[in-house]
Amino acid sequence: MGPASNSILFLFLILVCQLSNRFISCFPVSVCKFIAWYGVATCLDFFLICVVDMANQNLDGDLFKLYNYYEKTQSSGFIGFFMTFMVQFAMFIFNIFVFYNYIVFVHNDARIHDIYMRISGLGKGYHIPFDNEISWNYLKQTYCLGEINNNRIVVNRYKLASAYTNDEPKVAKGYQFQRFSK
Repeated sequence: MGPASNSILFLFLILVCQLSNRFISCFPVSVCKFIAWYGVATCLDFFLICVVDMANQNLDGDLFKLYNYYEKTQSSGFIGFFMTFMVQFAMFIFNIFVFYNYIVFVHNDARIHDIYMRISGLGKGYHIPFDNEISWNYLKQTYCLGEINNNRIVVNRYKLASAYTNDEPKVAKGYQFQRFSK
C-alpha cells in the first residue's frame, strides 16, 4: 500500500470510530488503540520507506522512482528527489494534522479534549462532576458492555446525613451508587 492509501484507510477508520461513538455510543478501546498506532505508522510511513530502501540499497525502490525517471529523461535526478520530498512532506503534514485531530477529538470518546477543556476553559464552559458522578457516555458504554456480557446493573439510592449537623437523613442529599455484577 502506498502512503496515500494508508492515509485514506486511516481516515476511514477514524470515520468508523467517530460514527460509532456518535450513534451507538460504544466503541472498543483496543480498536481505538489500534487506530492510534496505525496513525503513528501512517505519519512515519515515508521515513520507514527511506530506511528500508537505504538499508537494502534498492535503487529501484519508492524513494528513487522519480529520481530514476528524471535521470533517464533529463539527465538530472535532483528534481525527482525534490518533488518526492515535497510531496511526502505535504503528506506528512496532512497525516500529522489528521492524527492530532483523531487523538484530541475522537480517541476514547474525546478524553483528551475533555481534559484540555477542564484545564484551560472557563468555569461556565463545562460541567465538573461531583465525586460519585459519572458521565452519560461512560454510563451508556458500561450499560452496553453489561448487556453484551449478561451483567446486571444495580442502582441503589442512599440518603446520607450532613457531617456538620445532627439533621435526620430525610434532609440529606441523595446519592446513587452503581454496582456491576454477573
